Amino acid sequence: MNPNHDLLTHINRAERTDIWEFRTTVTGDPRERIEQIKHVTGTWLAVKDNPQASPTLCALAVSALLKNSGYNPILTVNCRDCNRIALQSRLLGAMSLGITAILIESGIHPASGDDPHAKSVYDIDTVQLAGIAVGMSRRHQLLCGNTIDRATTLRVGVRLSPFKGNMQLQESMLRKYRDTPADFFVLETNDDMARFKKWYDSVYCKLCLSQIPIFICNSAGVKPEDNAIASQKGVAGWYYR
Repeated sequence: MNPNHDLLTHINRAERTDIWEFRTTVTGDPRERIEQIKHVTGTWLAVKDNPQASPTLCALAVSALLKNSGYNPILTVNCRDCNRIALQSRLLGAMSLGITAILIESGIHPASGDDPHAKSVYDIDTVQLAGIAVGMSRRHQLLCGNTIDRATTLRVGVRLSPFKGNMQLQESMLRKYRDTPADFFVLETNDDMARFKKWYDSVYCKLCLSQIPIFICNSAGVKPEDNAIASQKGVAGWYYR
């Protein structure tokens, strides 16, 4: 893998690594949208997968276009829309196109989107999908055991919501990701940094996960330099919407 296109290498080299969310649209030509982000340099772009439970351009196709345009895409993959066969197919496609990082999320319920009567799939959850992706990348195997020829390394990230549920539930979920293991996490936050500190100390560090990079979703109006707690906790960077 080219180190310039490896997220973890980039994190280790830089003081801070930022991820910008790239939302696709329903237009058939995303080049205009790509043209609008010319000012975004030296960072990574997380391409959303049918955001807000509404159909948009295929995230894999847009990721490939971004890569060919000189950007570092992170393919977002949700568990809502596809079963395990289709999800593995999408990951194989990403690997064949040279995509080097993915971000796994559960996906919001279709009732919140433009097609509220759509059926959710949820054949597997985010923990299982992370395990499948790690197996494909590191052991070069599909879930069924079939071997992948010339597999490309994928950096596997998972979106977490540490502000939902009690700390015991958070610890139970993170323990599963530790056993996977994931390469990085993106945290949904509500700017409650006291809660974040408690979560980090009593759950994250307790499970010996402090070596795994964390990206914190940055809310509008909150500047990274204002967030002393996050800086002290060795946050790898920010995730901008």
